[in-house]
Amino acid sequence: YYQSMLKENIAFAAMGAGDYKKVKQLANELLINNVDTLSFNYGNTIHEANTLLGRVALREDDIKKAKVYLIKSGECPTSPQLSSFGPSCIFAKELLECGEKDIVLSYLDLIANVWSDSEKKLEKWREEIKAGKIPDDPKWK
Repeated sequence: YYQSMLKENIAFAAMGAGDYKKVKQLANELLINNVDTLSFNYGNTIHEANTLLGRVALREDDIKKAKVYLIKSGECPTSPQLSSFGPSCIFAKELLECGEKDIVLSYLDLIANVWSDSEKKLEKWREEIKAGKIPDDPKWK
């Protein structure tokens, strides 16, 4: 678990530094080594690694691949953290800024399956997105 968390933290730092090669390497390692389906971190790892890969794809101007990664990140199994706090939507925001409203709405449908008590918040976000807005919520920053 701790090694996985360390890799995630390094991958996020590499993302901030623009070292996309390192991000891809670490995110793929996280996915390959994420085999303990009973681990409380299993779903988090799937979500975070696919989010990182998607954000890199977006920066490499591969929107088609980025959209695939957004869906993969939303198809993760739930976890205590995702169930309680929900996922970050920064990657979804980046796709919205590229005009990819439909895929983001699909992503919101997926995360409803892992995030308990999210119905009101997700419905508000859907309405804002359909109106052409980006939700003004800390999850989207």
